[in-house]
Amino acid sequence: MTKREIIYSVFEKLKIRSDDSDISGEYVSTLIDTARSMAIKQIYGPKPWNIPIETKQELCLSLETVKSIDGLETFGTISRTTVRLPKGISIKGGESVLAVKLYDKISIPINIVPIERIPFVLESPIPNMMYAAMGVDRRVYIVGGIESHKMLGAIKVDGIYESPDEAQAYQCRDFNLNVNAKSKSGDSVYVMESPAAEPWDEEYPLELAIVENIINDISSKLAQTIQLPEDDLNNANDDRQ
Repeated sequence: MTKREIIYSVFEKLKIRSDDSDISGEYVSTLIDTARSMAIKQIYGPKPWNIPIETKQELCLSLETVKSIDGLETFGTISRTTVRLPKGISIKGGESVLAVKLYDKISIPINIVPIERIPFVLESPIPNMMYAAMGVDRRVYIVGGIESHKMLGAIKVDGIYESPDEAQAYQCRDFNLNVNAKSKSGDSVYVMESPAAEPWDEEYPLELAIVENIINDISSKLAQTIQLPEDDLNNANDDRQ
């Protein structure tokens, strides 16, 4: 189900039209994202390993090389995403990033570690091992034991994000190296093709059963805020229009 369908379902339950009401589609969209975040934390907080694939979003992100991480001293060259990840939903105090994978499907594992461990990984590198960490700037940093990370042009990041609309701008589509597009560090970067659809017309990242509960909950709460016209005729009939 798309977000647009979810929004329309809410209006249908309220028996109103969005252009005839003070309740806008944008407002309902915000309520949907907030309810999704709360539901994910409540349902999967005790068992984060059981998050279904429908809830995750896979982002394709280009990399650039840098020599430092904000607030940390490092030794050697590091790769990092050229853009900041959308703000994620933290499950049980953990990171919103659930997995980091190589874009070109080479069989090298990428282990997620706290950002504070990156300097120690660089001091004592392990051959053929790669590590990923989320920085305070919401960029993903990549280091490797034999500096194989320098050969990477892009990565895939699985996560759950507060605003699925924002994350959909980076969801994996055709993704090609563009030698004419450069990062701030001068590296050629991968460029994604434009989305085929508007964010509201993409499949909403949540299980359908939970979506139905969210529709009912939002509709019920909004119904309490809708003011019905007064029955000024003061008779036994319900003359409200």
